[in-house]
Amino acid sequence: MNTNELQKRLQLLWDNSDDFRIYKNTNTESSVHILGLMVLYRYAEPEFNTLLESDESIIAEKTNQVFRQFEANHLDCFHALSGVLDFRGLYLNENCGLKALINNVHELIVWLSLQNNNENNISNNNNAIIAFLSKLSEDFLVTETLGNLIASLSEPLSKESIYDPFCSLGNLLYDATLNSDDNLIFGQSTSKITALFSLLSLLLCGHNNINLSLSNALELPAFTTPTKRLKQFDLVISCPDVTMQVEPDKYDSYSRFEFGIPAKGKLDALLLQHIVKSIKADTGRAIAVVPQGFLYRGGVEKEVRQSFIDTNLLAAVITLPAKLFAAKSNLPPMVLLFFKAKRSSTDIMFINADRLITSNKSSGVDQDFIDSVLNAYHRHDTDMDISRFSSPVTIKQIREQDYNLSINRYVTPSVNLEYSIDDEKQRHNLLTKLNVIQADIENAITGFRI
Repeated sequence: MNTNELQKRLQLLWDNSDDFRIYKNTNTESSVHILGLMVLYRYAEPEFNTLLESDESIIAEKTNQVFRQFEANHLDCFHALSGVLDFRGLYLNENCGLKALINNVHELIVWLSLQNNNENNISNNNNAIIAFLSKLSEDFLVTETLGNLIASLSEPLSKESIYDPFCSLGNLLYDATLNSDDNLIFGQSTSKITALFSLLSLLLCGHNNINLSLSNALELPAFTTPTKRLKQFDLVISCPDVTMQVEPDKYDSYSRFEFGIPAKGKLDALLLQHIVKSIKADTGRAIAVVPQGFLYRGGVEKEVRQSFIDTNLLAAVITLPAKLFAAKSNLPPMVLLFFKAKRSSTDIMFINADRLITSNKSSGVDQDFIDSVLNAYHRHDTDMDISRFSSPVTIKQIREQDYNLSINRYVTPSVNLEYSIDDEKQRHNLLTKLNVIQADIENAITGFRI
């Protein structure tokens, strides 16, 4: 499969849907309609094909009818999202744009079917389609590389339960389950349209055990036990919007905020406490992406950090380049790893992955970058000196720093920090050659001595 050719065809599909997209409020809505048609073809091809033959004057109503029936056949997945996707617009010529969109989607599907469609290629095609539509969305938060990194760090196992309490477009749920179709997937979102994008993305890739709720996890946890306790999961992953406006109850009946409730507007500590409370006691782990302010702010947030550390919940702190967050954001993301499962060490791994990227190089955030972070996290020595950007730190050392988790306190700067992955490999090779040359020179000088 030629990835560049697929990208060109996706762009052409998007450009040719102008007549349809002008009747939708956002790019996210348009992306969801395209995904909806692709999912409909995957699960109900005969019904999709009837749309190709439908009269243009009734195509919008006909498409709605077909999709409502598809939702009814998959009610366990759609739940509160049934009826959200509406192919009707507000203008008289809406049907013309929709008819063209359906034909364009069909042309893309036919082209894909003519390619070398082994299981791996089909998966890659779906990834490219979802990544393309995600990047066009106004709700795009998680880049493909960040999603792949978190999936690699989390290492979800077959049939494990996975929960994202603050999913936007569902990127993390999608990335974490790429290599398995039997995970139990749970998520919460406050937006119908982004929750629907999440659901359709997962359905396109063959997942069926999906439970997405339309609610705010801080104000109203959607997944609870009959005894009114939080449901707990094997893996919790999330990149929450820390600017959301919520007023969590100080007397939370789920006892989520026992480590402390910070001042209004400081949601990081609340989000993280909900995430940690949602993981299973023996096997649970969590990965959360939040801004770096939580690492060093005082007051209640310091108390929350201290509790995470003293109870041996925090396993790693990873700071990343800003380019790994959404393109519209300049905030450098921070990844925190939590474990309730017993760990072999109480040390906390600090990784400053920002040092792997040069300031004058836009590329380099690729699989090599992910592998370097993983090697540092698992403490695998490679040709690259991982001590240059990472270090295991004891709880005693962190207490001496008054529970400040700023990474520069623990990962000592080197003389020259700015290497890309390629630059570091090149540096290692050059140093090896230099040592050989230096030895030859010393031997030559020795031969001239009297």
